[in-house]
Amino acid sequence: ATCKHFCAYDIENFNGTSRHSFNAVVSDQDLVETYFPTFKSCVQEGHGASIMCSYNAVNGVPSCANDFINNKITRDEWGFDGYIVSDCGAVSNILNAHHYTKTAEDTVKIALRGGCDLDCGGFYQQNAQSAYSKGTINNTDLNLAMTRLFRYRMRLGMFDPPSSQPYVTQYTADIVNTPA
Repeated sequence: ATCKHFCAYDIENFNGTSRHSFNAVVSDQDLVETYFPTFKSCVQEGHGASIMCSYNAVNGVPSCANDFINNKITRDEWGFDGYIVSDCGAVSNILNAHHYTKTAEDTVKIALRGGCDLDCGGFYQQNAQSAYSKGTINNTDLNLAMTRLFRYRMRLGMFDPPSSQPYVTQYTADIVNTPA
């Protein structure tokens, strides 16, 4: 399961404010008492495999670049061992909607180091090579994200022989991809 949308995300074009650039200013008390409990339960009781970081910023830091909520709270405090995936386009929003970074390479760096392992969108795909070539990100950044992602692929049996994968043998394209 994916716990989403983390964190303090509850606006949809309210009075001209876009969810893509909204900054939720939230007190520590409100984070702890209002916004964190459901996600903490999803991680600790529901054993969620992933968390989706949201479009908005929390206290000035875009959610998908937020080391405090993604790493310090979910991983260090709650013991989350899964991966964090962006909402689609949220990594791009760090640069283009929040104007939190100045370059695409810095955006890749701040998102990866902020705990966002997987980009739902094309931003990592389009800019990670340049960030790596320029030394903005390094093997440690990539290995950490890949380890988190591949750990779950292995848990799902994606590298097991096809004959032992029920989703390959029982749920073929002709059954899943139907007009109904």
